[in-house]
Amino acid sequence: MDGFNLLRNALAIKGAVSLLKKDQPNQETKQESSKPTPKPIVSTPQVRRVIEKPKVKKMPTLLIIGHGRHGKDTLAEIFARDYGMTYKASSMAASEIFIYKMLKNVYGYKTPEECFADRSNHRSEWYDLICRYNKKDKARLAKDIMSTSDCYVGMRDKAEIKECLKQGVFDLVIWVDASSRHPKESKDSFNISIKSADILISNNGTLEQFEAKARRLGNIIFQ
Repeated sequence: MDGFNLLRNALAIKGAVSLLKKDQPNQETKQESSKPTPKPIVSTPQVRRVIEKPKVKKMPTLLIIGHGRHGKDTLAEIFARDYGMTYKASSMAASEIFIYKMLKNVYGYKTPEECFADRSNHRSEWYDLICRYNKKDKARLAKDIMSTSDCYVGMRDKAEIKECLKQGVFDLVIWVDASSRHPKESKDSFNISIKSADILISNNGTLEQFEAKARRLGNIIFQ
Protein backbone atom coordinates (compact mmCIF):
# COMPACT_ATOMS: atom_id res chain seq x y z
CA MET A 1 0.00 0.00 0.00
CA ASP A 2 2.81 2.38 0.85
CA GLY A 3 4.44 1.70 -2.51
CA PHE A 4 1.20 2.48 -4.27
CA ASN A 5 0.88 5.79 -2.37
CA LEU A 6 4.41 6.75 -3.27
CA LEU A 7 3.74 6.08 -6.97
CA ARG A 8 0.49 8.06 -6.83
CA ASN A 9 2.20 10.99 -5.20
CA ALA A 10 4.98 10.92 -7.81
CA LEU A 11 2.52 11.00 -10.64
CA ALA A 12 0.60 13.85 -8.98
CA ILE A 13 3.81 15.88 -8.66
CA LYS A 14 4.72 15.17 -12.33
CA GLY A 15 1.27 16.28 -13.46
CA ALA A 16 1.51 19.46 -11.44
CA VAL A 17 4.87 20.24 -12.97
CA SER A 18 3.45 19.63 -16.47
CA LEU A 19 0.56 22.03 -15.80
CA LEU A 20 2.98 24.61 -14.47
CA LYS A 21 5.02 24.43 -17.66
CA LYS A 22 1.91 24.91 -19.78
CA ASP A 23 0.99 28.07 -17.85
CA GLN A 24 4.50 29.58 -18.33
CA PRO A 25 5.04 31.46 -21.59
CA ASN A 26 7.57 30.08 -24.03
CA GLN A 27 10.90 31.88 -23.60
CA GLU A 28 11.51 32.14 -27.35
CA THR A 29 8.01 33.49 -27.91
CA LYS A 30 8.60 36.06 -25.17
CA GLN A 31 11.88 37.14 -26.74
CA GLU A 32 10.34 37.39 -30.15
CA SER A 33 7.45 39.45 -28.85
CA SER A 34 9.89 41.85 -27.24
CA LYS A 35 11.51 42.68 -30.60
CA PRO A 36 10.28 45.92 -32.22
CA THR A 37 7.91 45.49 -35.12
CA PRO A 38 9.86 46.22 -38.32
CA LYS A 39 8.62 49.11 -40.37
CA PRO A 40 7.17 48.17 -43.75
CA ILE A 41 9.55 48.81 -46.63
CA VAL A 42 8.11 51.45 -48.89
CA SER A 43 9.67 51.48 -52.34
CA THR A 44 10.57 54.92 -53.65
CA PRO A 45 9.11 55.48 -57.09
CA GLN A 46 11.82 55.93 -59.71
CA VAL A 47 11.68 59.08 -61.77
CA ARG A 48 12.53 58.37 -65.39
CA ARG A 49 14.40 61.16 -67.12
CA VAL A 50 13.05 61.84 -70.56
CA ILE A 51 15.78 63.24 -72.79
CA GLU A 52 14.30 65.02 -75.74
CA LYS A 53 16.34 64.63 -78.88
CA PRO A 54 16.67 67.76 -80.95
CA LYS A 55 14.45 67.67 -83.98
CA VAL A 56 16.32 67.35 -87.23
CA LYS A 57 15.11 70.10 -89.47
CA LYS A 58 14.44 69.08 -93.03
CA MET A 59 16.61 70.91 -95.53
CA PRO A 60 14.43 72.73 -98.08
CA THR A 61 14.76 71.61 -101.68
CA LEU A 62 15.87 74.43 -103.93
CA LEU A 63 16.12 75.18 -107.63
CA ILE A 64 18.52 77.98 -108.59
CA ILE A 65 18.06 79.30 -112.12
CA GLY A 66 19.30 82.17 -114.27
CA HIS A 67 21.30 82.84 -117.39
CA GLY A 68 24.79 81.44 -117.90
CA ARG A 69 27.56 82.98 -115.73
CA HIS A 70 25.09 85.10 -113.75
CA GLY A 71 26.12 83.59 -110.40
CA LYS A 72 23.96 80.50 -109.85
CA ASP A 73 26.88 78.31 -108.79
CA THR A 74 28.27 81.10 -106.60
CA LEU A 75 24.97 81.31 -104.70
CA ALA A 76 24.91 77.52 -104.28
CA GLU A 77 28.51 77.57 -103.01
CA ILE A 78 27.64 80.20 -100.40
CA PHE A 79 24.63 78.20 -99.21
CA ALA A 80 26.75 75.04 -99.05
CA ARG A 81 29.56 76.77 -97.14
CA ASP A 82 27.43 78.66 -94.63
CA TYR A 83 24.40 76.39 -94.18
CA GLY A 84 25.52 72.88 -95.11
CA MET A 85 23.33 72.61 -98.19
CA THR A 86 24.35 70.06 -100.80
CA TYR A 87 23.91 70.84 -104.48
CA LYS A 88 24.55 69.60 -107.96
CA ALA A 89 24.81 71.59 -111.16
CA SER A 90 22.49 70.22 -113.81
CA SER A 91 25.23 70.33 -116.44
CA MET A 92 27.71 68.37 -114.31
CA ALA A 93 25.08 65.81 -113.38
CA ALA A 94 23.97 65.49 -117.00
CA SER A 95 27.58 65.00 -118.10
CA GLU A 96 28.12 62.26 -115.55
CA ILE A 97 24.82 60.50 -116.21
CA PHE A 98 24.57 60.51 -120.00
CA ILE A 99 25.99 63.45 -122.01
CA TYR A 100 29.66 62.47 -121.70
CA LYS A 101 28.88 59.02 -123.08
CA MET A 102 27.07 60.59 -126.04
CA LEU A 103 29.65 63.28 -126.87
CA LYS A 104 33.02 61.81 -125.89
CA ASN A 105 33.65 60.36 -129.35
CA VAL A 106 32.26 63.44 -131.09
CA TYR A 107 34.61 65.93 -129.40
CA GLY A 108 37.30 63.62 -128.05
CA TYR A 109 36.56 64.12 -124.34
CA LYS A 110 38.54 61.96 -121.94
CA THR A 111 36.48 62.54 -118.78
CA PRO A 112 33.02 63.82 -117.76
CA GLU A 113 34.78 66.82 -116.21
CA GLU A 114 36.36 67.72 -119.56
CA CYS A 115 32.99 67.42 -121.24
CA PHE A 116 31.43 69.64 -118.57
CA ALA A 117 34.16 72.28 -118.92
CA ASP A 118 33.42 72.61 -122.65
CA ARG A 119 29.65 72.96 -122.26
CA SER A 120 29.59 76.72 -122.93
CA ASN A 121 30.68 76.02 -126.51
CA HIS A 122 27.76 73.66 -127.10
CA ARG A 123 24.89 75.02 -124.99
CA SER A 124 22.23 74.46 -127.66
CA GLU A 125 23.34 70.85 -128.14
CA TRP A 126 23.36 70.24 -124.40
CA TYR A 127 19.87 71.73 -124.11
CA ASP A 128 18.54 69.39 -126.82
CA LEU A 129 20.17 66.33 -125.20
CA ILE A 130 18.68 67.11 -121.81
CA CYS A 131 15.25 67.64 -123.36
CA ARG A 132 15.53 64.23 -125.03
CA TYR A 133 16.57 62.63 -121.72
CA ASN A 134 13.46 64.15 -120.09
CA LYS A 135 11.11 63.34 -122.98
CA LYS A 136 8.94 60.80 -121.13
CA ASP A 137 9.19 62.55 -117.76
CA LYS A 138 10.10 66.24 -117.72
CA ALA A 139 11.25 65.91 -114.11
CA ARG A 140 13.52 62.90 -114.74
CA LEU A 141 16.92 64.59 -114.51
CA ALA A 142 15.79 66.79 -111.62
CA LYS A 143 14.67 63.75 -109.61
CA ASP A 144 17.97 62.01 -110.36
CA ILE A 145 19.84 65.01 -108.97
CA MET A 146 17.57 65.61 -105.97
CA SER A 147 17.81 61.98 -104.88
CA THR A 148 21.27 62.83 -103.49
CA SER A 149 21.23 66.66 -103.21
CA ASP A 150 19.33 69.54 -101.61
CA CYS A 151 19.61 71.84 -104.59
CA TYR A 152 19.49 71.70 -108.39
CA VAL A 153 21.46 74.43 -110.14
CA GLY A 154 20.84 75.50 -113.72
CA MET A 155 17.55 74.25 -115.19
CA ARG A 156 16.89 75.80 -118.61
CA ASP A 157 13.50 74.57 -119.77
CA LYS A 158 10.18 76.05 -118.71
CA ALA A 159 8.24 72.79 -119.19
CA GLU A 160 10.70 70.99 -116.91
CA ILE A 161 10.21 73.53 -114.12
CA LYS A 162 6.44 73.30 -114.46
CA GLU A 163 6.50 69.50 -114.19
CA CYS A 164 8.94 69.54 -111.27
CA LEU A 165 6.72 71.91 -109.33
CA LYS A 166 3.70 69.76 -110.18
CA GLN A 167 5.48 66.69 -108.80
CA GLY A 168 6.69 68.57 -105.70
CA VAL A 169 10.40 68.21 -106.48
CA PHE A 170 11.26 71.73 -105.26
CA ASP A 171 10.13 73.86 -102.33
CA LEU A 172 11.54 77.12 -103.68
CA VAL A 173 12.82 78.51 -106.99
CA ILE A 174 15.47 81.27 -106.90
CA TRP A 175 16.50 83.40 -109.88
CA VAL A 176 20.00 84.95 -109.95
CA ASP A 177 20.23 88.02 -112.18
CA ALA A 178 23.43 89.67 -113.41
CA SER A 179 22.02 91.12 -116.63
CA SER A 180 23.72 94.47 -116.02
CA ARG A 181 27.13 92.77 -116.13
CA HIS A 182 26.64 89.74 -118.38
CA PRO A 183 24.56 89.00 -121.50
CA LYS A 184 21.52 86.76 -121.51
CA GLU A 185 21.49 83.36 -123.14
CA SER A 186 19.90 82.62 -126.48
CA LYS A 187 16.33 81.33 -126.44
CA ASP A 188 17.41 78.15 -128.24
CA SER A 189 19.18 77.06 -125.03
CA PHE A 190 17.19 78.91 -122.36
CA ASN A 191 13.42 79.52 -122.51
CA ILE A 192 12.78 80.33 -118.84
CA SER A 193 11.57 83.73 -117.62
CA ILE A 194 11.81 85.38 -114.22
CA LYS A 195 8.11 84.53 -113.75
CA SER A 196 9.16 80.92 -113.11
CA ALA A 197 10.95 81.95 -109.90
CA ASP A 198 9.68 82.66 -106.39
CA ILE A 199 12.60 84.92 -105.44
CA LEU A 200 14.97 87.12 -107.46
CA ILE A 201 18.41 87.99 -106.12
CA SER A 202 20.50 90.59 -107.92
CA ASN A 203 24.17 89.95 -108.66
CA ASN A 204 24.92 93.22 -110.44
CA GLY A 205 27.29 94.61 -107.83
CA THR A 206 30.48 93.34 -106.22
CA LEU A 207 31.08 89.82 -104.96
CA GLU A 208 31.03 91.13 -101.39
CA GLN A 209 27.62 92.70 -101.95
CA PHE A 210 26.28 89.49 -103.47
CA GLU A 211 27.59 87.40 -100.57
CA ALA A 212 25.89 89.74 -98.09
CA LYS A 213 22.59 89.36 -99.96
CA ALA A 214 23.04 85.60 -100.15
CA ARG A 215 23.56 85.35 -96.39
CA ARG A 216 20.49 87.48 -95.66
CA LEU A 217 18.46 85.22 -97.90
CA GLY A 218 20.05 82.10 -96.42
CA ASN A 219 19.22 83.21 -92.89
CA ILE A 220 15.56 83.25 -93.89
CA ILE A 221 15.53 80.00 -95.86
CA PHE A 222 17.65 77.90 -93.48
CA GLN A 223 16.69 79.43 -90.11
